[in-house]
Amino acid sequence: MSTFDYFYKIIIIGDSGSGKTNIVARLVNEHFDSNSYTTIGIDFRVKTFNLNGDNIKFQIWDTAGQERFRSLIKSYYRLGSGIIVVFDLSNIESFNSIEKWMHEIENNSDLNIHDIVIMLIGNKSDLNGKRQVEQEQIETFVINII
Repeated sequence: MSTFDYFYKIIIIGDSGSGKTNIVARLVNEHFDSNSYTTIGIDFRVKTFNLNGDNIKFQIWDTAGQERFRSLIKSYYRLGSGIIVVFDLSNIESFNSIEKWMHEIENNSDLNIHDIVIMLIGNKSDLNGKRQVEQEQIETFVINII
């Protein structure tokens, strides 16, 4: 049985196809799998590491982005230490959905939205020539929600 000094539950959300599962796999398995699968409902992975002598455990909950799984996901927001909101830089609609995801966090978390660590990740920057979301749009959005 492994012990840990710190435990963090991280929820990763965003539209279907934004690359949430690949981000989790890259973090946990340290490699990229171009043949990933669509998450059905919810999945979780564990990443542990040692930092300055402390054993730290991250439990990363990978959620399905489809609307039909929303009711399942609501309970997973509880007791979350942080939330990662992912959008696809090559899909403007996934960027436009961020506001919807922020409302979902606010409505389902047991913490005040200003007390939750939220990270915004623009994914798929490697798709040359397909980018639909520019840096200025992201910066304007972030400034407006702070």
